[in-house]
Amino acid sequence: MDLAETERNRVQALANALVDRQEALTEAEKNLETAEKKAEGDQKDFQKKDEAATKAENQAGADRRQAVQDRLDAARIQQEAAERQADAVQQLWDYVSALREATGGPAREEGPGSGPDLTPLVVPAPGQTDQTTANDLLSTAVDNWNRTVDAKDEAVEAVREAEADHREASRPSADDGAATTTPPRSETPPAMREQRDDARDALRDAERLDGDASAQDTRADTAESKADESEKTANDLRGRPTRPVPARTSRLDAPTRRGTRWTPLATTATRR
Repeated sequence: MDLAETERNRVQALANALVDRQEALTEAEKNLETAEKKAEGDQKDFQKKDEAATKAENQAGADRRQAVQDRLDAARIQQEAAERQADAVQQLWDYVSALREATGGPAREEGPGSGPDLTPLVVPAPGQTDQTTANDLLSTAVDNWNRTVDAKDEAVEAVREAEADHREASRPSADDGAATTTPPRSETPPAMREQRDDARDALRDAERLDGDASAQDTRADTAESKADESEKTANDLRGRPTRPVPARTSRLDAPTRRGTRWTPLATTATRR
């Protein structure tokens, strides 16, 4: 009896151990399956984040390239505006010379008497420069524009003085002892009127180009801001820190850029 009981107990213990091992094996298989599913999910999440980060990086690169191109376009347009205004200043001085000659004065007096000298600007082809170079080119174009603003203000003042002198010199003198009457207003010769109108049109054209350059510069700022956001998104997805973005001041913002509005030239008197 004791021997049989002992054997039964031994067999029962073996059976229980087998059950425990089977349960442990089943639990291990479940844990392994759970781990595999988690790893698979983590891999999918990683792939999604990697794809999203790559997409954001590509978008940031595209936005950076667009910003460079927009800035180059702004530099080109700003330079064109400066050159146009410099031409207008030259036309104003030519008009002043014509007025002075018509009043019997010297064609040229002390002063600039011509448009300002501008720094040449060579804009590289698309894709052949970087953001720093593009900003430097725009800065040069803005400096050129600022010089034309100063020159234009001086030329316009000279026009006002020359027109006033021309009107005064064109008034007929009253005979001695005769009653003073209001003299008729003088007529500006057509050639001089054409000079004046051409200069005014050139100034307006320069102002329009200046506005176009400002708008193009704003587009560049927008593209750079979008690139900053895309880079931050990519870094967040990859778990990398994002460098602080310094406050950006447009190259065409005051006080760097001196804007100018059209200054009406004094109306030359005409005979009624």
